[in-house]
Amino acid sequence: MNLPFPLALAEKELKYDDEYERGEGFGGYTLCKEGMMLWVSGWPDVCDDYHVTEYRLTGKEYEIFGISVGNDLDDAVTVLTNHAYVRDETEEHNYGERAYIYKKNEQVRIMLHVDEDKNIYEIWVTAITTNKDNVVF
Repeated sequence: MNLPFPLALAEKELKYDDEYERGEGFGGYTLCKEGMMLWVSGWPDVCDDYHVTEYRLTGKEYEIFGISVGNDLDDAVTVLTNHAYVRDETEEHNYGERAYIYKKNEQVRIMLHVDEDKNIYEIWVTAITTNKDNVVF
């Protein structure tokens, strides 16, 4: 994987410089730079200590399992299923007809956003969190 920090990295281990623009949010914050945005928030539950919990990738220089922006959806699906990810068509309906969601053990979700030719233009990689106390942000 070519990501700047591991998914679920503890905030106390997160070292970054001014190449990242920090954005404040509810229940966490974002770090952004060209082609990538990452979220730092509570994990494994939203009320727990902060960790890297999500990436949104739009730059071709970032990849997960060799999948990057510009790749064909069918090729990406083959890679994900080879890594034991399973499609979640029910959740896909929340994101529109060109979003494809694959999960592994209810721990990691990878969402592929594709254009009309089924080429990937954005990848979301998420460490799935719980919300045991039903906190509203």
